[in-house]
Amino acid sequence: MADTQDHLDKIMRIQEQEYVPTNYPTSTRSHVQRHNFHLVENEDGTVEGKFTGEKKCMICNSVTSRSGRRELFKCDGQMNGEKANGQVIALEKRPFRACKSQFHLECITEYNCSGFDFAYAARIECQRRFLCPLHCCSVCNQELKKQSAYEAQLVECTKCFRAFHEKCCFPVGSKKVDVAIEFEKPAIFQMIVCPSHCRAAPALHHIPACCMPDCGVSGKLQECRNCIRSFHPRCRNVVQFNQHNRQMDAPKDLCDACLCEDVIVCIEQFMDLKEEFRIDMSCFGSIARYANNSCKNYNADFPWKMVCVGENKKGNLYEPRRYLVASKDIEKGKEVTISYGFINEFTGCFCDTCKPPVDPVELQWDKDAKDD
Repeated sequence: MADTQDHLDKIMRIQEQEYVPTNYPTSTRSHVQRHNFHLVENEDGTVEGKFTGEKKCMICNSVTSRSGRRELFKCDGQMNGEKANGQVIALEKRPFRACKSQFHLECITEYNCSGFDFAYAARIECQRRFLCPLHCCSVCNQELKKQSAYEAQLVECTKCFRAFHEKCCFPVGSKKVDVAIEFEKPAIFQMIVCPSHCRAAPALHHIPACCMPDCGVSGKLQECRNCIRSFHPRCRNVVQFNQHNRQMDAPKDLCDACLCEDVIVCIEQFMDLKEEFRIDMSCFGSIARYANNSCKNYNADFPWKMVCVGENKKGNLYEPRRYLVASKDIEKGKEVTISYGFINEFTGCFCDTCKPPVDPVELQWDKDAKDD
């Protein structure tokens, strides 16, 4: 009873002091790891939780505080998430399991991660108890719900001193863990590993089959260094051409899709205009649509005309068609081009027409010059 009265006196002394805000969120502390609690995974897949029992502060993980004080305060809360018959026990029915957190008064007072405020929780208008961050919802504290943060069922993180409301503030990406802890009898607690401790997902493995459609080739696969595709070297269709139109070998460790960079999906080849009328290379498309852009073009205009495409009961059916009109004779074998009027301020044009004329320069050699 003397310890209980001494503990109440400490709480009263905190309440009598002038309340000083934690300066959150102007300055905030990082989350603290649970130094006093460790998990052990058994061969059968079950997980056991063990408390170290060390007499150290949960915040600074030291026996003495920065000012040299050694007094440790115990948390007045009880552990969250105890289960029975596979279900979490209701708050009013769960047995009391004392929280194992201990802390220096100056350390816990300065700790303001996620808006936690120890001094406010100890005041008579809040909880009137010494509580560590495991007994208030981290999300509700950040949203300044200082009263409701301490209510309802909470679930603790196994790695850090954070807890969350299971029903409304459960963090996305958390992993649920049932932890067995030894007391007079073994007890099971529902805990989580919150997203702050998630490991990076391993890189995807390459597909163990050739990515080329209708591939009937067997043999060693080449893995693409830019994606997860695999392919047979002889199955590739892409070759490279340099600026002089000379064929070169494409990089051996890149698939066709990564070499081309922009893959055209089949459905994007079509543009429906109306029922039974769409632009497509195999149906109504014209070869004129494939004319490349060039400043030196052989076409004066790109007009359209109505073309008879069939008949019905009412008469002939006409549809619009685009075509090219050459401005001069085109030599056999020359590419048919047209100027689209693009304005590219930051892209250089490699057309011969755009190159400014350069006067020939006569080189003069000094016959008396000697090699160095």
